[in-house]
Amino acid sequence: MLWRVGVRSHRWVVGLTAVAASIAGAAHAAATERVLVWQVVPVGVDDDALATWARTDLELQVRRVAGFETIKREPVREIVSGEYPDLADCLAEVACLCEIGAIAEADVVLVATLAQLGEHWSVTLRAVRVAKRTATVAVSESLSGDEAAISARMAEILPQALAPPVETLPVVATSDTPTARGWWWAKWGTAGGAALAGAGALTAGLLTLRTHGQQTELCPRGRCPTTAALADARALKRDGEQLRTWTNISLIATAVLSAAAATLFLLDDSSGGAR
Repeated sequence: MLWRVGVRSHRWVVGLTAVAASIAGAAHAAATERVLVWQVVPVGVDDDALATWARTDLELQVRRVAGFETIKREPVREIVSGEYPDLADCLAEVACLCEIGAIAEADVVLVATLAQLGEHWSVTLRAVRVAKRTATVAVSESLSGDEAAISARMAEILPQALAPPVETLPVVATSDTPTARGWWWAKWGTAGGAALAGAGALTAGLLTLRTHGQQTELCPRGRCPTTAALADARALKRDGEQLRTWTNISLIATAVLSAAAATLFLLDDSSGGAR
């Protein structure tokens, strides 16, 4: 019985180990980017052997950077030369390098330039990210032309070239953001206040005209036939004066709120155009 329990426990351990290894392998595959070292071009010197050595050394340098692995170039070159000859001489253009990267199923296409400037050399690495269709360039100048110096300088600037570009996205106010909601309430709230003030001014003005008409009916030509009519006319006069005051206040509020609403609409339109 104990032997059977031990066997079953061993099988569980083996199974869990296999699952853990699978998960770790999947995570590693997801975190690893595939790099195609496509070309190393010598400038100012005709030395194919130097270009071949530099490309091989660059592939080795890429494999030493954590999170990256290389793709074999020769099979890709054969496919490009046979089926896509227009891409065979592609050296620096982002669009054609992205097409080559898509053929190779690469995440990054890397090209390099070795330029001789008198007694000194410069190394330029250009890493093109296929999915984003962007390029990162790293340059190192004033180094000697021996292989050890070139290899060391490529290793030094390679992480800079392979690093993904930092993207800064502008903050855009949408209908769900507090900024947009604030603009909406400010604009339409102010416009609504102007409309209410205007309606109040109109109403007060109409009531003022009505009281004036009633006062005229009670006392035609300013002469009141009875004491009661005189008292009512005086009360209507006081009401009319208050209504005129409210009319003036409402007109001022309407003008101020209308100007504020117009300003808010103009500011929102200009900020929307800038976005």
